[in-house]
Amino acid sequence: PNGDRVESITAYGKYWNWDNAAGTGTWIPFVDGKNGSDLTSEPRYGGTAGPSVAPVTVASATLNGQSLDLSGGTTLSTTLALPSGATSVDVPVIINYSSGSPRNLIIRFTYQPPAAVSPTASLTGPNSGTVGQNLTFTASLTNAQSGQIWITKGDGKSTFSCPQGPGGAPYQASTGFFWCPVAKQDNTTSLSGAYTFAEPGSFTAVVNAFASSNQTGTGPQDQCSGTPSSFGFNPAIWSDCGSGSRLTIAAAAIGPCTGKAPGTCTFDTQAVWYNSDGTRGQSIIIGGSYWNYSSPTPGVWNLTGSGDLATVPVYTAAGGPCAGKAPGTCTFDTQAVWYN
Repeated sequence: PNGDRVESITAYGKYWNWDNAAGTGTWIPFVDGKNGSDLTSEPRYGGTAGPSVAPVTVASATLNGQSLDLSGGTTLSTTLALPSGATSVDVPVIINYSSGSPRNLIIRFTYQPPAAVSPTASLTGPNSGTVGQNLTFTASLTNAQSGQIWITKGDGKSTFSCPQGPGGAPYQASTGFFWCPVAKQDNTTSLSGAYTFAEPGSFTAVVNAFASSNQTGTGPQDQCSGTPSSFGFNPAIWSDCGSGSRLTIAAAAIGPCTGKAPGTCTFDTQAVWYNSDGTRGQSIIIGGSYWNYSSPTPGVWNLTGSGDLATVPVYTAAGGPCAGKAPGTCTFDTQAVWYN
């Protein structure tokens, strides 16, 4: 005890406190300034945190040199431009309160660029086939909006039959490589296409995936799966783009002389003709089997079909040369084909 006296009075739901310092004989109000406060304002009595205090609000602010009136609750907004090569920028902020001094702040905004996502592709299909066989290739794309499937033969330096190319021939890149389009499609996560092998050899099927829907690959936002490499495609047709996935296909010959030794292969009949579009056709018959070829350009002969004569509907129809005959038993003595 220090000799001080304290007086506390409650009345009308309020309280007052005075202090009489020892030996002074003077009563003074408590320095906490709460005299006359409601009893419910005291937390220890289960009340609130005391008498209300007028709030301090933000009246205006200057953000990045832009003055804003915030009395109505306006949202702070500004556009930040990062210096070239920078990943952060410091922005000055001045906040003016309804009372008291303004506050000067520096807010650092850091930009974390999203990680680059590369498009990828996966190609599925057969690894072997025969000449004249139509094979289907299917590709699935990831992080991509468009894709393309193409085929080349051997090391890419030799021409080959390309039904989808100009005049049945493959496209030739500026680097000299030959390639044939199989399928291309925008706004998709999968695509498929078919290719008919018209000659024997080793072929490679490739799929490319594009991040954008620009399948030509010339758009500024375009990306290809893989890396641009030796093929050097013509951008006006398809992009100079590397491979995302590839398959090697061995196409075996099944011509009329397949498996026969030199001097032992003979034809029963042969017919060659011109078509109205300038292409040429050829039909060969040995025993009960046939082989049909088409020549879209000089020096190129594509096998378009082969099989048993007794399975051709026009021959097995009533009154036809193979009507009622079992497979392998229908043969022709002669055959002639011409264009009128």
